[in-house]
Amino acid sequence: MKKFVFIMFFASCFFCAGAWAIISKPPLRYSVLFHGDTRHGDEHFHSHRLDAFFTTTMPFIFKDEVTVKMIPFIELRYNTERQRRQRTMTGVEFGVDLTDFLYVAQQLRYSWYSEMLYEHDVFEHTDMPEGLTKITLSRQLLPDKQILKGYLSGEYTYDFKSGSGTRMDVIIGVIAALGKQWEANLGWRHDDRIHYFDCDSVEASVSYNF
Repeated sequence: MKKFVFIMFFASCFFCAGAWAIISKPPLRYSVLFHGDTRHGDEHFHSHRLDAFFTTTMPFIFKDEVTVKMIPFIELRYNTERQRRQRTMTGVEFGVDLTDFLYVAQQLRYSWYSEMLYEHDVFEHTDMPEGLTKITLSRQLLPDKQILKGYLSGEYTYDFKSGSGTRMDVIIGVIAALGKQWEANLGWRHDDRIHYFDCDSVEASVSYNF
């Protein structure tokens, strides 16, 4: 029953996003990310992700208005070591810019794992309805220039199927604007897989906004 409710809510979100897209074309972003695990060589992967950004403003208690976002996305991840698809994920992120430097978001997503590593055992063909809570602090690093931004982000992932948390991540990095439509991201991620092993990783990505 819980799975059915989750899927119906999920489908409703995508239906609303599709209707909104027909009315007004949203900005899109395509990203390619490379993830290098410093502890486990068989955990290297690269991913391809497409996001659509629907934004609006609304009144808020502590200020006149805040920017509210709904971001449908789809992501394909491939394990570099084994040359195979590792995960397909689609979902919706609901977020709000509470201040110029504070962003809070909640993702609802569904993941199909072709392989999943827990303590280096491989479990194939696993699907997971998940939630991810995200808090991000960011700041422009160069005064009066919107070309280099530093950020610190915390993420908590919850698996609705098992009814428990699965990951806690801390990410720190910088985002550099490369002209009007391109940007590059370089970061470090600590991944605490709850009740399993930890990872420390270097991540680099390039994104095209259109």
